[in-house]
Amino acid sequence: MKIKLQGEIYKIFDGMTIGREPKNFLIVDPEYVSVSRKHAMFQIKEGEFYIIDTNSSFGTYVNGEKVGVPRELKPGDKIILGKGKTALELEVLEGEIANVKENEK
Repeated sequence: MKIKLQGEIYKIFDGMTIGREPKNFLIVDPEYVSVSRKHAMFQIKEGEFYIIDTNSSFGTYVNGEKVGVPRELKPGDKIILGKGKTALELEVLEGEIANVKENEK
């Protein structure tokens, strides 16, 4: 699967993290203050694709529902990191699963 973030498309790999901290694979601009330093992580398990909230301050949402446990993702799902005007939206796209760090721009 792939994910669309701020106009860029990335292949997702197991353990891929997203947040404001530079240690993340997907680094979010600091202007998104409701996105935590290490906000969420993607997981691939038995061919299924999941997002895990990593104890973020303002939550992770899939199609408007708060993620409390690993949440399976499907193409077309909308992911929101944080809340309000400083939330960040991502879209899940179809595509092959990648188990290595690579992105596609």
